[in-house]
Amino acid sequence: MKKNIFCSGLIILLTATTIHAQDTWNNQNPTNYPVAQFGHSMAFIGDDKVVVFTSNYFTSGSETWVYDLSDNNWTNKSPVAQPSS
Repeated sequence: MKKNIFCSGLIILLTATTIHAQDTWNNQNPTNYPVAQFGHSMAFIGDDKVVVFTSNYFTSGSETWVYDLSDNNWTNKSPVAQPSS
């Protein structure tokens, strides 16, 4: 069973894999990732992927990113329609 921890500010993504009641932690270091912003939300969407919506009230900027744990890769989705900041 995999456990994921995501912390915004500095993008830190740690994963833990449970094997026979032993946890091992790995610091993921993807080359591309979202910039730190306030007001983010994150949800597991299946297939080892999470979606994060970041929103910055002060700059009215927002982004939608998908992280693929299997590939250790963030993708900026840039949807046409998205919630406002």
